[in-house]
Amino acid sequence: KGTIPTGSFVFIIVIGIVVVVIALLGFIGAWKRNKCMLLTFAILAGILFVIEFIAAVLTFVVQAQLKCCGGVSASDWKTVPASCCPSGKRSCKDPYPVGCAEATFDLIKGYFLASGIITILLCIVELTAVICACILAHQIKTYEKF
Repeated sequence: KGTIPTGSFVFIIVIGIVVVVIALLGFIGAWKRNKCMLLTFAILAGILFVIEFIAAVLTFVVQAQLKCCGGVSASDWKTVPASCCPSGKRSCKDPYPVGCAEATFDLIKGYFLASGIITILLCIVELTAVICACILAHQIKTYEKF
């Protein structure tokens, strides 16, 4: 508890590299007025937008699936439900020790809420970039006709 696995850092770095490459594609496409690069940027940024939007939604869904039991602890229940047991069976001797109030507080205090909000903000920025790239690609196409 309290540590972030190394895999998380690698994942974040890889996502950062992908975003930079996509952004460079859009920048160079706009700079060189290359319709193909702009459309590729728009498609890739659109795909990234969908992935990030799903990630943002899943971030908030995860909060509903915390490994916790009762408001304060398992003793809140007369009979411990299966959802309180790691095995998923009602007859467990060791239900999750953390109450859902504490687990929810820890989650909000942690990085899930912030990552969800940041991801949604990135989605808005990327959607704006997709729209701008499509408009610019259309204008380049119209400009080439003259």
